[in-house]
Amino acid sequence: VYRPEYYLEKSEPQAGTAEHITWQEKMSQVHNQALVIIGKQRHGPTGIINLEFESAYTKFKDANNIKFDN
Repeated sequence: VYRPEYYLEKSEPQAGTAEHITWQEKMSQVHNQALVIIGKQRHGPTGIINLEFESAYTKFKDANNIKFDN
């Protein structure tokens, strides 16, 4: 499970800078996003499953966007 928001929030630049504005835009794009990356599977497809993450409840839910490579 990969949550880009988790890693991006750790790199917050100083408030009031141009970098901070760019960072805020990136944070809004990845807010509540989680990915399950299936990179290797013996007898099945590989791919990425998009999920939504509710941090208040530590809950993952389906984002209805599943992509598999055949």
